[in-house]
Amino acid sequence: ANANCTFSPESGSPKFNSTLTIQTGLSTSPGLYTLNISGTGGAKTHSKAYNITVTQACDKKPSVLITPGIANATVGSTLNYATNVTNNDATICNATLTFDLSYSIPSGWTGSFAQTSLTIAPQLTKATTFSLTSSIDAVNGSYLFNNTATRADNASIFKTSNNTTYQVL
Repeated sequence: ANANCTFSPESGSPKFNSTLTIQTGLSTSPGLYTLNISGTGGAKTHSKAYNITVTQACDKKPSVLITPGIANATVGSTLNYATNVTNNDATICNATLTFDLSYSIPSGWTGSFAQTSLTIAPQLTKATTFSLTSSIDAVNGSYLFNNTATRADNASIFKTSNNTTYQVL
């Protein structure tokens, strides 16, 4: 695999600790790899094998956060929520991605986003307003709804939802 390994410190007098840092290249395929580490000193050599898992830094699911977590209103009122979407790809990916937004709400209610898609650079977050109006037939109580962000170029895998509550008083 395409990787760069460094120890800090590189050497020392027994017994000492050293931190191993492993940086894989973008061409490294995701998977399980065995790493063999050997230490030598005097006439002795000690070796140990470790398994490490490499994941793809440029194919992460987005994060979705809806605020406030619970909001109160009377029947038929409109509440506005902030829907925050984070592109969790590593900054080395340099890929600004578009995330399409959708929602699931109680039957008879109406909802809309100020923006139905957000274009976000890696490790950044953008927000849009989600407006939700309860049905005039809604009874007092708590109603869950969700907002979903789906990566436009790969909807089948890169999709995340989050729920929050509309409280009818």
